[in-house]
Amino acid sequence: MQKGLIVMSRKESLKIHVIQKVEEKLMKQKTASKSLKCTERHIRRLLKEYRKNGIEALIHKSRGQHSSRKVSEKETERITKLYRADYTGFGPTLFKEKLEEKNIFRAKETIRQILINDESWVDKPKKKKYRKQRERMPNAGMLVQVDGSHDDWFEDRAPRCVLMAFIDDATSLVYCKFYEYEGTMPALDSFIGYIQKFGIPLALYADLHQTYKVNNKKLTIEDELNNNYPLSKFQEAIQELGVQIIPAYSPQAKGRVERLFRTLQDRLKKELRINKILNIKDANKFLPTFLTAYNKKFAKKHLSQGDVHKSALPISILRKNLCIKIKRSVGNDFTVRNDNFVYQIKESTLSKKVTIEKHTNGLLLIKDKYDKPLKYTTIKKPGTTKKEANGKWDMPKIDPISRKEIYA
Repeated sequence: MQKGLIVMSRKESLKIHVIQKVEEKLMKQKTASKSLKCTERHIRRLLKEYRKNGIEALIHKSRGQHSSRKVSEKETERITKLYRADYTGFGPTLFKEKLEEKNIFRAKETIRQILINDESWVDKPKKKKYRKQRERMPNAGMLVQVDGSHDDWFEDRAPRCVLMAFIDDATSLVYCKFYEYEGTMPALDSFIGYIQKFGIPLALYADLHQTYKVNNKKLTIEDELNNNYPLSKFQEAIQELGVQIIPAYSPQAKGRVERLFRTLQDRLKKELRINKILNIKDANKFLPTFLTAYNKKFAKKHLSQGDVHKSALPISILRKNLCIKIKRSVGNDFTVRNDNFVYQIKESTLSKKVTIEKHTNGLLLIKDKYDKPLKYTTIKKPGTTKKEANGKWDMPKIDPISRKEIYA
């Protein structure tokens, strides 16, 4: 450090300012500790050092000193001489391997920096990832992009929530619905709403969120060879209707739905404010009116060569297909366990395994192998705090910040 000149960071400048205010009795130690995000004891320690050595006591002692891990000039010179003499043109990785043969052990990045400083090596510029604009699908219903937007939709008038949105790739027709979180149930429920409005599409285009794709399961070589990939509960449900899901590996890939959210976060927020809407229930009642006007203004129906949506099924059949299905074993006492709950079956059954169905309207059914609903009562498992009424499923765990469902 140059004599007479004190070099400091912004953080150290703030520390000096606060400690000086404490010394001048203009700030309490408790307030200072909150400003510097440290304990009051540490404030007293800094104050003691400041009184003893002045401003320099608050500057980091390592400033201006050489790192103990720095490569010596002698070793740097030896490495550069070796490179120029015998290894000109070698890349840092290969040169590192050759140095190890001579008992010189340094990290590849250290060697790369030494060669760059010596102007013996010039990094090749990284190529920008090539992207090509994808043409719209020729027919409505061939591909529908789906995603959830977590935002302050009510602008501090109500808690943050999620808008689930579907946009047709060919026509830009939009369907949306508000939910408390993004997860399997909201995705299935909103998809039922989309089908009732437009019909069943051939494919959905979604991101890598665990609602749409299983990401954390390790596959065996046999599974990979047989293309036996695990399916999320959402994937299992939509396959019942013959709908394929295509993963998008970047935000740019599903740019249409991303741009939709940017527009809605401007227009829809203001419409909710003007109409004095303060909750999800009222917002969902307002959305059909808003979307009718929105689709009339922005949809591009003329670009579609025809509609290939399959006809919508009755709501009862949709709810039966688009639900979470879980296989469980039946105990000797005719009980079934799932999600910290024990279900007591009230009738005799020959099925050793049953299927628990969680429907989007809150209904919970237990069915035997012949698809017959069984009568049951719910028993709360000891040690749990959840509450659940008979015939109703419980809300999953939600991340309080992202408002996304937490998958175990």
